[in-house]
Amino acid sequence: MHPELFRIGDFTISTYGLMMALAFLTGLWILKKEFLRLKIPIEAVDMIFWRAAIGGIIGARIYYVILTKISGSPEPILNLIFSRSGMVFFGGLLGGAMLVLHGVRKNKYPLKTILDAIAPVMIVAYGIGRIGCFFAGCCYGYETALSWGITFSDPMCAAPTGVALHPTQLYETLASFVIFGVLWCFRKRISFRGGLFAIYLAFAGLERFLIEFFRQKDDYLTQNPDFTMAQLIGLGLIVLGVYLFLIWKKLPSDS
Repeated sequence: MHPELFRIGDFTISTYGLMMALAFLTGLWILKKEFLRLKIPIEAVDMIFWRAAIGGIIGARIYYVILTKISGSPEPILNLIFSRSGMVFFGGLLGGAMLVLHGVRKNKYPLKTILDAIAPVMIVAYGIGRIGCFFAGCCYGYETALSWGITFSDPMCAAPTGVALHPTQLYETLASFVIFGVLWCFRKRISFRGGLFAIYLAFAGLERFLIEFFRQKDDYLTQNPDFTMAQLIGLGLIVLGVYLFLIWKKLPSDS
């Protein structure tokens, strides 16, 4: 794969960075369409977008640093903070959610309606971002003899070279696009606010829980080397999604 798209002197454009930018721009475009459809004040788009982006990046980097140091890495914390690699989705989800929720509450926007608008945005952006992971060679899978196994050859890739690996990044991209299709089809059919977001949580948690069986582990739980923190969080998202769906279905739409 090609972690670097091109270089001009000391300035490098990474393929990962390009795909992240594409994910944000695609998400912004979809978010504006959904805000117009749901009659949410359009000025809320920029507030939510920038809070999600800034909170997501900071949260993803902090979680990466924590996991890396827990694993025993001797790398100085400042190097980890300012490195070009190192973004963990669940940290980004938490960081982005905190800033977005604060902004929504502060401006008194309809929370559940906004969550429904955000749901398809988050999953499609996640899928595009995983294409960037594929080009960078991070988040790779176990060795495999399957015909679609991917062999990385670029020494700059994070993945080991010369062996066929499960393309778990592309598994996640495919799963994310399928989930996006489901959410997009049902976004006008669910009669209560918050239901679409609850479905997103459950599907996102299930996707991540399953992918960990094929992905090289980097965050084992101390007591069980076959179970990761990502799987624990994934199960939590499934339970939370189901719980919110059942609770919000019983409440009035404006509740």
